[in-house]
Amino acid sequence: MPTVKKADRLITPIADELDIAGYNYGRGRYSRDAKLHPQRVIFGSETFPSDLWKNWQLVEQYPQLIGDFMWTAWDYLGEVGLGAWGYSDQPHFSVSAYPGLTSGSGVFDITGHAGAELGFARAVWHLATKPYIGVRPLNHSGEKLYKTAWRGTNAEPSWSWAGCAGAKATVEVYSEAAKIELRLNGQLVGTKRPHHDLARFTVAYQPGTLTATAYAATGQATGETTLTSAAPQLGVTLLPEHTQLRVGDIAYVPITVLMMPAPWK
Repeated sequence: MPTVKKADRLITPIADELDIAGYNYGRGRYSRDAKLHPQRVIFGSETFPSDLWKNWQLVEQYPQLIGDFMWTAWDYLGEVGLGAWGYSDQPHFSVSAYPGLTSGSGVFDITGHAGAELGFARAVWHLATKPYIGVRPLNHSGEKLYKTAWRGTNAEPSWSWAGCAGAKATVEVYSEAAKIELRLNGQLVGTKRPHHDLARFTVAYQPGTLTATAYAATGQATGETTLTSAAPQLGVTLLPEHTQLRVGDIAYVPITVLMMPAPWK
């Protein structure tokens, strides 16, 4: 819809009055408007996370396209399930059932923890110094996955999946390197050239160490990341963000479940 001629006629009088024009989900107009309206300064004010790589290529190509904001950085209350991927018998717009509270679309979740989408974004923005490893939830291996448009992946930076030995693992490695090599417990899983900064591998899960190594076109290793499985021993820590409180203050107390690393060989 944004690319039809009528849309251009409608928005031009308004856009020409602005210092910067924000386009919501208007990637289809970027190349066109760079030619039709070369003087117009624009940015992607809201875009799909799955379009991040393509959008950033255009940001780097057109000087008047000054940025891109995928929806969204931080998760929020409301629009429940907008960006939640899930496993369900019935596909629908939102896979989050009552009593869900959050959108599920944030690169950072509601508590501030970053997901795999941040690892992908850092690669796209040329900020990553080493590859990022994300693993699709193995406790749902083989189940049908239902996706929503406001999330690019549901991968987690974890190789600790109790009770999932032998299950098919989908491993996503984000990097702008020329080649990615993946090893499990020292054994080569495979090598791939990332497509749009993503190399995807499939391997049967076994606990231990999962290592991704990035290589430049010259064959030189440029970075390495390892995920290590954890032993079943658990510990719980409570660490208040503030230790001095007054009446009426709100105290946030993060609760962390810790797993002691096992001596995998």
